[in-house]
Amino acid sequence: MELGLPASLDLRAVLLALVMLGAVVSALVFFLRQNRQDRDVLDEEIESARTEDEESTDDDQSAGRP
Repeated sequence: MELGLPASLDLRAVLLALVMLGAVVSALVFFLRQNRQDRDVLDEEIESARTEDEESTDDDQSAGRP
């Protein structure tokens, strides 16, 4: 039974290419998800540092410090 594929095209090579492509796509998705989580954590840290800086500035001004 002929599958309609060229004789020079090996089915195992095609399957290997598909598996490797799937692995690359999976790794990319994992990387992007992890990157987004890291960015969210960094944004939270920056926001908390900014809030702490504003609070310490307010405390300094209320105590009469320049």
